[in-house]
Amino acid sequence: MRAWASADVADDFHATHDAVRRKYVYHWYAPSTDTEHRPLDGRQPVDDDRVAAAVDTLAGAHDFHNLTPDDTGTARDLTIAADRDGDMVRLSVAADGFARHLVRGLVSVISAVATGEQSVGWIETLLGDETVLPRPRAAPPEPLVLSRVAYPGVAFNRDPAAVESAVDALGDRAVDARIACEVGSALVDHSPAIPTAEMRRRTTFRRAVGHASV
Repeated sequence: MRAWASADVADDFHATHDAVRRKYVYHWYAPSTDTEHRPLDGRQPVDDDRVAAAVDTLAGAHDFHNLTPDDTGTARDLTIAADRDGDMVRLSVAADGFARHLVRGLVSVISAVATGEQSVGWIETLLGDETVLPRPRAAPPEPLVLSRVAYPGVAFNRDPAAVESAVDALGDRAVDARIACEVGSALVDHSPAIPTAEMRRRTTFRRAVGHASV
C-alpha cells in the first residue's frame, strides 16, 4: 500500500460516509469477436455492440437488488462507460454510492450478454421488482480499481517524492506483468489451433481440478 497525497479534515470525517461520488474501473480481459487471434484462456470473445447495449440498459437509475447481497441501498443512479484498448475493456462505473459486489455483478451481467449467453431482455428482468435466483455470480475482484473519490471541501496535496516512488514501484510490476503476458501470448499464438468448445472444456476441467485440490 502506498500513499502519495494527504488532506487536513475535521475530527469527525468519515472516509466512507462523507464521500459524495465514487468511480470504479474494472479492467476486463474481453477479446472482441473481430480479433484475428483466439482468447488466451479459451473464453468466448465478446461482441462490442452487445457490450454497448448492455451498458445502455444498465446505466441510469435502477434498483439493482438482484446484483448484490444487500437488502437496502440497492437503488442507485449509475454512470457507466466501456472503452476498448486492444483485448482489454475498461468498464467505468460512477455513482454517489454502491451496494456490495454491485460493480462486479454488473461486469458479470455485461459479459453474459456480450458473449451471447444471455439477452438484453435478461437485464430488464434483473432490474425488475421480482427476485431472480440464483443471482448472477460476481466477476473476480482482482481487476477492480477504486479510481476516484470526491469529498466536498476536501483538497488533497500531493507529495512529489511519494508520487515518484509509487510510479517506480508500480512501473516495475507493470513491466513484469507485460513481459509475462507477451511470452504467454506468443506461446498460445504458436500452439496448434484448438476449437473454442474444446478450449472451454479444458478450462472448466482445470478449474475443477484447482477447486478439488484446495
